[in-house]
Amino acid sequence: AGDVTIGAGCTLLAGATVGSEDDGGKVTIGEGNSLGHHCCIGVRCADLKYNPEDPGHLVIGDRNDIREYVGIHCSSGGGDVTEIGDQ
Repeated sequence: AGDVTIGAGCTLLAGATVGSEDDGGKVTIGEGNSLGHHCCIGVRCADLKYNPEDPGHLVIGDRNDIREYVGIHCSSGGGDVTEIGDQ
């Protein structure tokens, strides 16, 4: 949902949420990642200064194992990026 790109070979387990239809920002996920049960990736950040008119960005590299119930949010501003590298 939303502005989401998911690379080849990724596995999303039951209940995993990626992106948000209501102003979550841009999400880019590399290749070969595993997203665990009920994780929330790239949803709207909880920062009170977040402005939905200037959404943030989340970039996740390749071959990461993101475990169950993990929350990784987009940055709080359009000029910023939350970034997780490879492996």
